[in-house]
Amino acid sequence: MLRAKELGIGEHLFKGVSKSAWRFLEKYRSEHGGVPGIGIVIEQTGASIREPDEEERADLSYLADQLFRRHEFRCLQHGLSASLEHLEEGEQDDAVTEVHSLADALRQAKIQHVQLTTIAQEARGVQEMYERTKRGEIGVPFPWDAMNDMTLGMWPQTLTFFVARPGVGKCVHEDTEIVDPVTGVPRSIREVYTSDVQRVTTWSKDEGVHPTNITAKVDTGRKECLRFTTRSGRSVVVTPEHPFLTPEGWRRADELEVGRSLALPSEMPFPEQSTRMVPAELDLWAILLSKGSYSGNHVGFTTTDPAILMIACSAAEMIGVDVTPRNEIDYDLVRRGSVGPNPVREILRGAGADRKLARNKVLPEAIFRLPKDQLSRFLSIFWMCDGTVSKRGDALVTLASETMVRQIQSLLLRFGIQSRVQHRPIKGGFDAWRLRVYAHCANAFASAFSLWGQKADRLNVSNPRTRNPNVGSPRISDELVEELRCASKVGSGRWSGGLHAKVAEVLGRARFQTRDLFGNHNAVKMTAFRGFSAVYGIEDQYRWWWDSSIFWDEVVSIENVGEQKVYDLTVDPTACFVANDIIVHNTWTAIIIAMHVWLQGIIKETHDKVLIISPEMNRTELAERMVAKHGGLSYGDLVAGTLGMMGEPALEETITKLEEIGENLYILDDEDRLQPEYIEAAIDALKPKLVVFDAVYLMRVDEGKVKKGPGSKGGRYDRIHETVDWMRRLSRRKNIPILGISQLSREGKVKKGARHSVKQGKGTGGLEDALAFTDTLLMDVHNLFAVWQDPDMRLDKQLMFVPLKVRRRARSSHVVINWDMEQMNFDQIGTKIDSSPDDDDEGGAGSYKGKKQFDEEFSDVPF
Repeated sequence: MLRAKELGIGEHLFKGVSKSAWRFLEKYRSEHGGVPGIGIVIEQTGASIREPDEEERADLSYLADQLFRRHEFRCLQHGLSASLEHLEEGEQDDAVTEVHSLADALRQAKIQHVQLTTIAQEARGVQEMYERTKRGEIGVPFPWDAMNDMTLGMWPQTLTFFVARPGVGKCVHEDTEIVDPVTGVPRSIREVYTSDVQRVTTWSKDEGVHPTNITAKVDTGRKECLRFTTRSGRSVVVTPEHPFLTPEGWRRADELEVGRSLALPSEMPFPEQSTRMVPAELDLWAILLSKGSYSGNHVGFTTTDPAILMIACSAAEMIGVDVTPRNEIDYDLVRRGSVGPNPVREILRGAGADRKLARNKVLPEAIFRLPKDQLSRFLSIFWMCDGTVSKRGDALVTLASETMVRQIQSLLLRFGIQSRVQHRPIKGGFDAWRLRVYAHCANAFASAFSLWGQKADRLNVSNPRTRNPNVGSPRISDELVEELRCASKVGSGRWSGGLHAKVAEVLGRARFQTRDLFGNHNAVKMTAFRGFSAVYGIEDQYRWWWDSSIFWDEVVSIENVGEQKVYDLTVDPTACFVANDIIVHNTWTAIIIAMHVWLQGIIKETHDKVLIISPEMNRTELAERMVAKHGGLSYGDLVAGTLGMMGEPALEETITKLEEIGENLYILDDEDRLQPEYIEAAIDALKPKLVVFDAVYLMRVDEGKVKKGPGSKGGRYDRIHETVDWMRRLSRRKNIPILGISQLSREGKVKKGARHSVKQGKGTGGLEDALAFTDTLLMDVHNLFAVWQDPDMRLDKQLMFVPLKVRRRARSSHVVINWDMEQMNFDQIGTKIDSSPDDDDEGGAGSYKGKKQFDEEFSDVPF
């Protein structure tokens, strides 16, 4: 009924059956607290009401609108009948008068249907607000005094947003492999999270692929996931919002399609702290893993190559075992003497490899720790035992163990060698996986490994097979192809003159046309594109496409794999890491503010209710963060089960306390129905003092009020636009403050000269431009803060809130707080206030208490 009153709808608008229907609705609402079905209304009152379409919600405002439309229809029907009667009687003037009266009646009805307010009615409210603020009253308070001074708190009917550019990608499956750059050993991200691994391999445009430090490890619970498989046979399971590096930049997983290109490292570094292996053991490992048999009581191998037999005999001699032939091609490795274990069996057992069938073989950790020269020897012997080189010069290996063939694919990357893995069943119904080295890496393969005999001859043939030009080249979108075509028309002239002629000259061709830049499926021909970029002056923009540290791989399948356990890593300042040989990209603010408001209600004995709505985190994850915050416990130790003897009693005390006072802080998570009608029902039932939306960019409102058309930025933009618009209207209808947490665009850059702009309090020097949905937020919200954290601040465990828009035009300050999740300290440190343009002195008016100056250069914002 409140919605009806907002629309100015009341009993006075209706007559006859419509008035009876309206009275029935009012009575039903007061007695039952809800709205009856349309069938009940028709049955009880005889009113004729149109059934709602699938996209319309049959709520009270819908029924009120339909009754009003019925009222309009009755007015129109009566007016037209009267006018026709006058015409039939030849009373033309009276008929015209009746039509004018009808138009006036409909206009008055519409005016009554719309709620009109005069300035006189609102003026007194302005004075009342002034008196309240004069007395020092504020709305729902933030935890930080400086922010309250800026905004006067969060008043009813206000919408506040905190936005941050994420510094880590969203999550990857728990079994995703991360290579420890210190040891070279691959670990699942689950193991990385629980272990002391502190380094990871990352990528940046300036440094390419290189090791760097992990600044945070995050357990993000269970989420819906997608599996991406590439043409090279690699795969990775990620959450839908997880970004991949594409030729167009970082793109969300759920925005990619089959046929698009993803960035892989073209080469992986060798271990920072490699470990050499005893040469004899190294040789035996290569032979046993490729042609060995040790699943039963015998340990042996098979070979027809005299060189391999000689290597095996030499290694056996050093280890203290004998090589005994069983037949012409099979040999056993037996202990010397009749007492004691077999040394080879002990080596296998020590590595957890003993008694493995061929399909279960895996490379031991020691192989991944090897330095370059020993890994080269290991793979050379392995290839001579079980690998092949085709007549065309293709280097291949086929194994029954999928795990081991993928491990070899990963190790080849340390030599800059790309390969493809495919499932290749063999006769008899046995599974097998074949690895083929790409033709463009044939020379690198020949240089890295020392093969002999026919394999070496074939590998070094003068005319190896022709390279597929699409392998390793980026495949770009139709939109980018069209953009490049349009750019090429500027100054192109005829093919015999202009810039196209210069491109042809650079490429050593008779002529050049734009279509020469692209192959099948929009694959970029890199040689032609490099020449084109040089002539058109766009090398700086696209140079990274042909960066030697990147190999472009094609997405061949995308599968929904349901809910999976996922983890994430924070990596500064590059904000990405290599997982499963694929480059992948990397909420507390909502919880801090919500718990502050809730606790203030307990202290003041007002018992204020707070509702947190999270489409991203489930209630268990939110509860973990709240318990850690309330108890001052290390969040990392809490989720890892390592609070210890001092922390565990504090945990028990916190849980007991929350059981006593933990009412009035409510959670709706991603397992609940988060459609608008359910959220509004929850608000009606709870009547909270504050509603907090976490991860607004994942909300889906779909009311159909935002229509695509000229100027629209497309699906995701329209979805967020509609969500923010709905949140703004919700705050007004429910007369409550609403807080939203969202993200900045990953593509945003900070403009040159931003340092002075930030220090002078003139905004964030480009962060406004980087807002994913700038115009929507700046227009619809009352308070808008960007969340800033540069690498130095992250190391110092500090964070800054930069005001982009505040409720009142006060002198704005950048609020600096502690951001320490070990100590659960989120207190305000100080503020950074306006300064003169030339004030660069350390600790001057432009500085903020206890914090270093901003970096001299803002080349990117690693949120």
